[in-house]
Amino acid sequence: MAQRLVKEIEKEIRSGSFRGMSDRARREELLLTVAREMTSRPNDGGLNYRGLSLKNMQARHVEKYVKHGQARGLSDRTIENRMSALRWLAKKTGRPEMVPTNKALGLRGAEGRIPSSSRASQPITAAGLSDRVQMCADLSRQFGFRPMESALIQPEKAIKVAGERIQIKLENGKGANGPRCTWCKGGRARSFAVKSTPQRLELLDRWKELTKSTSKGSLINTEKSRTFRDRMYKELRAAGIEGLHGQRHSYAQSIYQQLTGLAAPHAGGPGFAGMSAEQKESAQAAIDEVARHLGHGEGRDDVTQTYLGKF
Repeated sequence: MAQRLVKEIEKEIRSGSFRGMSDRARREELLLTVAREMTSRPNDGGLNYRGLSLKNMQARHVEKYVKHGQARGLSDRTIENRMSALRWLAKKTGRPEMVPTNKALGLRGAEGRIPSSSRASQPITAAGLSDRVQMCADLSRQFGFRPMESALIQPEKAIKVAGERIQIKLENGKGANGPRCTWCKGGRARSFAVKSTPQRLELLDRWKELTKSTSKGSLINTEKSRTFRDRMYKELRAAGIEGLHGQRHSYAQSIYQQLTGLAAPHAGGPGFAGMSAEQKESAQAAIDEVARHLGHGEGRDDVTQTYLGKF
């Protein structure tokens, strides 16, 4: 019964129209994620709606799913992306009322996502965190990885220390459009380098020590990725920590300052109006570089405003 919703979504995807294959794949990924998390058992991080289908899904199921995602530490932006895909499906099947508006669901929307400088949080050193969850927090702060990237990356394959630089190459396969990386969000490969500081080198040693005895060469040993993710957020909530995204904010702002010599707007630095022509050019190049480090593309204004501030 739990597979019923998954099969229905797969059928609707096959008969839908899309801008291209990437749009289709992305929407399918989002919808199947929602379906599996709604129908899987609580031990697997799900809501246990075993008999749920497109015919009997109601707004209350969607509302419960949103609250469940927030409790697990998913960002509003991630949930909004899933709701957007679900709205497409609801309209396609003639049931647009099935998915309430973002406002009704308590999601902040584009304006509310722009955070203050406080999102660049202090290092996490909470008691009660396991070594692997603490490592995810430290890697997010020092290398800008997303939490699950930290868990999945195999450091022996991805990291190379070369003099004063640490080279990070997140790539472990090939796709139709070039390199792919199963460790990264959306499979998007990326490569970049950071300064080889004593703190980062010490962190690399601890990371490699933690992963050398695991079956996958990563922080995840034999458990499923979803199981690790749910346990990680459970530990963080128990320690009173909302999530690790503030660590990525800190990383982004520190890289921007290293590249420009200026604090990011969220940290009290100037916007474009307060810069010389030379500073503007340097700032724009730094913005693109930060976006690349974080696994986004160039020209992403949402990255600029969310992590660095309004220019």
